[in-house]
Amino acid sequence: LRMSFCIPRFFQKTILGAAIAATFGVSLVAVAPDGEAAQIKRVLRGTVSFTVDDAVILVDLTPQLGTPVVPLDLSKTFVLISTSFTGANNPAWSLMSAKFDDAQTLVIQRGIATGTPNVDYTVVEFVSGVNVIHGSSTMADTVTTKVTTLPQSVHLSRAFTLLGIQFAVRVTGQPQSNTDEAWTTTANLTATNQITFQRNETNTKWVLGLFYQVVEFLDATVNVQKGTPQITSTSTDGTCTAGTCVTATLSPAVDPAKSLLLFTRRGGTLVAGDERFFEVSGEVTNGTTLTFTRGGSTDSVDIVYYLVEFKDAAFVQKATTNVTTTVVGGTTNVTLTSIDLARSFPVISASGSGGNTGNGAQDEVLVRAQLTTAT
Repeated sequence: LRMSFCIPRFFQKTILGAAIAATFGVSLVAVAPDGEAAQIKRVLRGTVSFTVDDAVILVDLTPQLGTPVVPLDLSKTFVLISTSFTGANNPAWSLMSAKFDDAQTLVIQRGIATGTPNVDYTVVEFVSGVNVIHGSSTMADTVTTKVTTLPQSVHLSRAFTLLGIQFAVRVTGQPQSNTDEAWTTTANLTATNQITFQRNETNTKWVLGLFYQVVEFLDATVNVQKGTPQITSTSTDGTCTAGTCVTATLSPAVDPAKSLLLFTRRGGTLVAGDERFFEVSGEVTNGTTLTFTRGGSTDSVDIVYYLVEFKDAAFVQKATTNVTTTVVGGTTNVTLTSIDLARSFPVISASGSGGNTGNGAQDEVLVRAQLTTAT
C-alpha cells in the first residue's frame, strides 16, 4: 500500500488498518500566518466509529467551536475524511461521504449499514482568501459521464476539487467487489463554472452519490496546475515495473516544500475489482515531476490531479512509508518537523501490492491518517 498526504502547514500521520504490504506517502501543508492572503482560522478533527446498524452519523462540532460558540463559515471551510475498515470488501459498506448539515454539524454517511468502519475527519476553516463551493450530484447506473454546473465561476488556475463517493441505494441488492471500477470516479474542472465526473464502466445497481467541494484561492499567492495522466499496462518512469507507474511534467517548475498534490482516479474496464490495479498513490517527486504508482499492471487507470503551489508562508512535509501485512488495526507513525496543529491538515493516498490478490482486498487499502502530535 502506498499513500501520499498533503497539509497546509505541517503534518504527522497515523495509519490504521492496512493489511497488505504497503508504501505510504504523506505530505502536510501549513497555511499562512496572520497577515498573509490565505489564513487558516482553525482546524477541527476527530474520529467517529460506525456500528453495524449505522448508515449515517451526525457529528456535533460545537464542543470544538469555542465559548461562546462561533459557527463555521461554510463558504471558507472544507472537510477531509479517511476510513479504515476490517473485512470491508463491499464498497456499499465502506464508501463514505461527508457534508455539512449546518455550520455546527457534519454528516458522515455510507450506503448500507454493515460492519464497523472508523472514519477520521478534519475540518479546515479559513479566515479569508478562500471560497469553497459545496454540492452534490447523482450518477445513474447507466451513465459514465455527468456534467454539473457550479452556482458560480472560479479561477481555474487557483481552484481544486475534493470528491466523496457514496453508493446510493436504488434497487434491491448491492454492488459486488469484483466491479469496483464502476465506482472509481474522477472530478475535473472542465470550465470555470463546470465540473465533469467520469467513470470508465457502468454496472447494474452502481448508482453513485457524488459529494464535491470546489476550493478556490482568491489571489495569485496560490497557483494550481491540473493534468490528466493515465497509467497504462506498459507505462513506466524507467525505474518502476512496466504498467505500475506514470509521471507527469509540471510547467512551470514548483517548490516541492510548498506544493500540495490532490487527485482522483478511475479504473479501467478490465481491472475486475482488483485493488492493485486501480488504487493509486501520488507524490511530488521534484520541482518538475509528479509520480503516480499502483500495485499491478492490468489495464489502465485515469487520473485527474491538481498540484497546488503556495507562494506565501505555507509549508508542506511529505513522506513515504511501507505498511506491512502485520499492521492490521494498529498504527504506523511518521516523525515530522514540528508543526502547528491549529494550522495543519493531512492529505493521503494509498496503493497496494503483494499480499492479497483478486478483488477481496478493499479493506487492506483503507487507511486513516491522523495528526496526533506536533512531531
